[in-house]
Amino acid sequence: MDGLLHTLQAHALLLALVLPPAIRLVGHWLPEEPLLVAMGVLAQRSAPPEAVAILTLLWLSNAVTDHVVFGLGRVLAPRLGRWPRVESRLRPVLERAASSRWALAAFVPARVLPLGRAAWLAGFGVAGVAYGTFAAVDGAAVALHLLVWCGLGWWAGTHAALVVDVAKPATAWFLLAVVASVAAVLLWRRLAPASRRSAGI
Repeated sequence: MDGLLHTLQAHALLLALVLPPAIRLVGHWLPEEPLLVAMGVLAQRSAPPEAVAILTLLWLSNAVTDHVVFGLGRVLAPRLGRWPRVESRLRPVLERAASSRWALAAFVPARVLPLGRAAWLAGFGVAGVAYGTFAAVDGAAVALHLLVWCGLGWWAGTHAALVVDVAKPATAWFLLAVVASVAAVLLWRRLAPASRRSAGI
């Protein structure tokens, strides 16, 4: 195990740079959260300047890949009419996403948790969310994403003996957070049409 960590440590900066785009390309075949936890362990075992460099590169690489997926959504937007059935189902959701602050706020936990990040990113592009607004929200969401998952790895690197004891309750809290996030999104989708009807829209 120590030999593996030593090998990864020697390539930590390269991994920080290439892992996010590799995950976007390969999809869920690469488990993003465990990899970020591992990067947190590597950062904790590094000298302070290298740790800062690892986390900065991770943030930058994640943000760049998010912007690429957002940009692909922008490219797709004028072509959505080629699929009328898909457009008829997506257009109301996309219009809400473009006009609702709650949709942008909901992206933050969706970016932190595995809740269809790529779909959110492309959807905001198709919906025509302003680039500056997206950049600000995404920058904060990526920072929180790294704080949660790399922070967990950093903590695990200094408290290895406690990891096993914490694993079960952490898993339970994680599943609870996923269920709560999904419930919040479903509730938002159910209440949004009612609020528009009451406003006469």
